[in-house]
Amino acid sequence: SGGSLTASKTIFVGQVGGASFASTNAAIQAEELFVGRQAGASGVATVSGGSLTLSKDLHVGALGTGTFTVSN
Repeated sequence: SGGSLTASKTIFVGQVGGASFASTNAAIQAEELFVGRQAGASGVATVSGGSLTLSKDLHVGALGTGTFTVSN
């Protein structure tokens, strides 16, 4: 809760298996965000409040299954 996360490249949530990521009132910065990247992978990402800044793309369910939720 709160704080910040800065990734120089990409954040992966569920790249090859299952994973979840939750952020509350935090500042998140990255180049890209993948949620459920590879075939058979699953990811769930939730951003509540705060901010999400990506310099490139957001990929939800690229080849796998992904859920991305934003709320205030």
